[in-house]
Amino acid sequence: MGVQPLLTKDEFDEAITKFGSTLVVIDFYATWCGPCRMISPKFEEMSQQFSDVKFMKVDVDQNSEVSEDCAISAMPTFQFYKNGKKIDELTGASEEKLKQKIESNKEELVGYIQLSKSKLVVIDFYTVWCGPCRMIGPKFENLSNVPIYSNVIFLKVNVDQNSDISEDCNISAMPTFQFYKCGEKVDEVVGANEVQLKSVIEKHKGKEAIFAKKTYQF
Repeated sequence: MGVQPLLTKDEFDEAITKFGSTLVVIDFYATWCGPCRMISPKFEEMSQQFSDVKFMKVDVDQNSEVSEDCAISAMPTFQFYKNGKKIDELTGASEEKLKQKIESNKEELVGYIQLSKSKLVVIDFYTVWCGPCRMIGPKFENLSNVPIYSNVIFLKVNVDQNSDISEDCNISAMPTFQFYKCGEKVDEVVGANEVQLKSVIEKHKGKEAIFAKKTYQF
């Protein structure tokens, strides 16, 4: 489908809202930026590969109003939107990381839980303003890269941006970690207790080690 340039703030505002729950990925770039020029053809290729995702781009020099509103401070920066809300961001020209972000953000949480079958799914329900969430967040990310947990699927849900999911999961405090297997919740940890979190992962993780080690964001 190609990459659509957004030339005005009105075009940007329309682009992030009109596609509803469809993932919109926006490349903030500058023509003089070497890494931007490097990743640009790859971004174009991804727009052909991911037909269910909308790809846009904003020239930060030509559309400074949008860039300032989106707090862009480095290029390239890729922002991810659903239902008019920013759900994720990636800074830098890493093709691999960009593909991972697209893959993770275009999927739905329920789908991951159901497709995981016998694999353990650990979900971190958090908010950006929650101190304990910010404290445990990097540790949760590190756990997703531990080789012995390569059979575990690590997910993150921003409760402010996904209130429907949070309500369905009865989230009343942050952070809350929920554990799923075969589509069913098997355990829960409330609070930023790394020792307890590891203990519950060990309890349910199983033995096979076949899932790619990365954390998915919702």
